[in-house]
Amino acid sequence: QQAAHYFGRFRNTKLARRYFTRSLTYQTEGRSIRKRVRKELWDTRIEGSCQELDYNAWYMRDALTRAGVYLDRKVLANIALTEPRTFRAVTEIAATKSMDAPEDGGMGMKKCGPGIDVYSKL
Repeated sequence: QQAAHYFGRFRNTKLARRYFTRSLTYQTEGRSIRKRVRKELWDTRIEGSCQELDYNAWYMRDALTRAGVYLDRKVLANIALTEPRTFRAVTEIAATKSMDAPEDGGMGMKKCGPGIDVYSKL
């Protein structure tokens, strides 16, 4: 039934079963490849936007988690692509948390990030 759309020589039961099994194998492999490619695309978008803002994207998600901002790769990449000003503010929050002392829950890094004052209007 699942190979009912096959026609011609492929309508043969043995061939239809073989080709259908092979197509299922490709679909299964394709799902994991598609997930990996999407993660790479999201990471590339985040890294590109962070480079423009003079911040290391490697520390971004850890710093945001320490600051209490729980955003995943997909959301960060979408923000970086569609809302650059919002992404700049999020990057500044991460940079501020990165520069905080380890005793205060920060990472103790040197000065980095876009250098805007995010907390003055909160």
